[in-house]
Amino acid sequence: MPNVLPTGYYHTNFCTLLAFVQERYHDLLAPTECAFIDDFHDLTLDAQRLYVRLLTRKGPLYRSDRLSYHEIADTEAMLDELSGADFVIPLAFHQDGKRRIEDLRTMTVQNVDTDIGVIENSDNDKLRDLRRTLLALLTRHELSSLLDANRTTRKSDLMDQAEQCTVTAIAAHLPARIVMATRLEEIVYFRLLFFGNTHQGLTEFVLRDLGVAPYETYTIDNASRFFSCRNHVEEVREAYAISDHGYNLLEQPDINRLVAFAADIPEKGSSQALRLYDRTRNQVARQLERMQAWDAALQIYRQSQRHPSRERQVRVLICLEQLDDAQRVVDGILANPWNEEELEFAHLSQHRIKRKQNQPSTVPARCEPRANDLTLKPEADVGVEELVRRHFEGYGCDAFYVENSLFTGLFGLLFWDVIFSHQPGVFFNEFQRGPFDLFSADFAHSRQSQIDECFGSLGTGEYTHRIRATFRGKFPVVNHFVHWGVLDEAILDLSLERIPADHLYSVFTRMLRDLRNNRSGFPDLVVFPPRSGYELIEVKGPGDALQKHQRRLSLIHISEPTRQAEMSYSVFCLKKKRGGGGGGGGGGGG
Repeated sequence: MPNVLPTGYYHTNFCTLLAFVQERYHDLLAPTECAFIDDFHDLTLDAQRLYVRLLTRKGPLYRSDRLSYHEIADTEAMLDELSGADFVIPLAFHQDGKRRIEDLRTMTVQNVDTDIGVIENSDNDKLRDLRRTLLALLTRHELSSLLDANRTTRKSDLMDQAEQCTVTAIAAHLPARIVMATRLEEIVYFRLLFFGNTHQGLTEFVLRDLGVAPYETYTIDNASRFFSCRNHVEEVREAYAISDHGYNLLEQPDINRLVAFAADIPEKGSSQALRLYDRTRNQVARQLERMQAWDAALQIYRQSQRHPSRERQVRVLICLEQLDDAQRVVDGILANPWNEEELEFAHLSQHRIKRKQNQPSTVPARCEPRANDLTLKPEADVGVEELVRRHFEGYGCDAFYVENSLFTGLFGLLFWDVIFSHQPGVFFNEFQRGPFDLFSADFAHSRQSQIDECFGSLGTGEYTHRIRATFRGKFPVVNHFVHWGVLDEAILDLSLERIPADHLYSVFTRMLRDLRNNRSGFPDLVVFPPRSGYELIEVKGPGDALQKHQRRLSLIHISEPTRQAEMSYSVFCLKKKRGGGGGGGGGGGG
């Protein structure tokens, strides 16, 4: 049973966030952020609670008739208090029996400092967003009244029709009390300072307190801070804002707008900001590539230092028959590959380029799993993986859909203490799924002795006890590698009994070379035959093919000459069954 949250839990959590930021980063706070904290604490308890309630709801506009909380006695009075302290802005209210629009200009991000008529005549995305936000506040009955439409018309159809209405007309049909939460930019900075990113929020507190997603207890060095100076904070904030804006542009892509946007992405910044910039560049360039804006895509890819920018360059250049340029990029990859995937791609591309240039070339060696055809009768609402899983169960096997959860889960359980061990400057708040350096080369280097000790347990057999003990003692604590919803005790026991330690050694060694990229690509199913062994099964429907990262996992070799691990990895290509007859053959052991 989930834990019961106490009254005002959300307010307590918000105050915890503010106290942490004020204590840890007091010297980095801007004057507006300091003023926010002081003004917030000057509010009455109920006003504080109502403001935090607004932050946890979809906004930024709210109808007062939909704000009802048993712990807040007088919502209307609290809205007045929040308005007086500039935590909310009233959009419209009744006065002398007439509805009057107030502060509508503040709804646009650009803060158009003019009257409603000028706003109506402006043609920009912010006006469109404002119109949609206002329409979302209306009920179906109110939309029908706005359009003088049939009351049986669906709300979605009414919303589409109302897109043609003016903002003034829409506002005239709104209830009297509409407010907008303000000072939200300060909230973004507080979240950024607390979590080190903008995608986590107060929900993390709730999931932890409910017991749904508790976090590990680790040492947070009071002397360590994620941000060392205000410039670093501003850089990362700008990087996230640019990333969000790019995502919005991709919703309705336009070549000229995408090119102009990419040209304005900064070229310098902190390592975290640069990663975000390059990720955004890759996304924009990929969209331009889809739109066949080849030159623009190439130019943006060349500015990115994040995979797969070089791979995409090669693909575009080959498509354009610019083979010498493509070979130069391939040479750069071969000299300094960013990861295994890119290196494999470079070898294959080099062969492809030479063939196009009519030069001799040997096809790079590729590991291919056994291919099997399996004919099964499709069932409604049943995926191909589940059909194959049931097929193997019909032959007396234990079969589970695990994909990227089995080996990564075993890795997370064996190396749990390594992942959460105390290291200076890697834990900054209590809501981390792992250390800050988890996906960097420094992770293994700085913890090598602990990692070696875990690998040693594979040789002694002690690893089975360690993994089982961690599984039972840590469930359901959050860990980047452990997916508790998939990895249960039955799968765990069979895996530890059937999968040889050598196989775990080889997989874990490979994962540690590149934890970010090598934690994915594992087969769909693990099958345990009745008596012994195991087999990994990748299921492909008609016309599907193995992806690159799945081929790299089809056969794993150990670098040490005394050891070699060969996994039984099969691909079952599903075919539709026509008429009667039995299915294909059963599974084999590893």
